[in-house]
Amino acid sequence: MSNATFNNYTIKSVSFANDTLGYMVGDNANGAFYAKTTNGGVTWTSETLSDPGVTVALNSVSMFNDTLGCMVGS
Repeated sequence: MSNATFNNYTIKSVSFANDTLGYMVGDNANGAFYAKTTNGGVTWTSETLSDPGVTVALNSVSMFNDTLGCMVGS
């Protein structure tokens, strides 16, 4: 998945809990983001994780089931 992008963010990791529910994480110079799909990746809804003066990088996401997952970064 090298060089994959989404809305000008570099995608670092994607994980699906089942055939339809998935999350991706990544970042760019402005901060980190995560995105969620509920239709197998046809459409994604994203959220930016940034605060002025705080640099966040999300590096990996793992979904264990429909309600439990973990995002890690630095």
